[in-house]
Amino acid sequence: MGTTNLREPVEVIEWDHYTRDHNLFGLVTMMKIDVEGWESRVLAGGKGVIARPDAPVLQVEFTEPRPRPLVLRAATCTNVWKGSATRCPSMMKPDARWCRSG
Repeated sequence: MGTTNLREPVEVIEWDHYTRDHNLFGLVTMMKIDVEGWESRVLAGGKGVIARPDAPVLQVEFTEPRPRPLVLRAATCTNVWKGSATRCPSMMKPDARWCRSG
């Protein structure tokens, strides 16, 4: 069986802009993020929302054990936590059983 790689253009909007444009501040209480290696980019696009006191609870599934060239910083749960914890002091530390340091 062969592998076929297809390219399809996808419209992208930053999480912060979408929240502002649709007046969703404080209305979303929980989000699950499962983006197959794009975790650091999604979280970077929502840094304004994440920093707010009414930020949603996030469940982030990390599938990237080590950085790939196109990913901003290492998309491991430990590295994303380190980069986000200062903006969001209530963020819980990742469970070491499931995280690999990058």
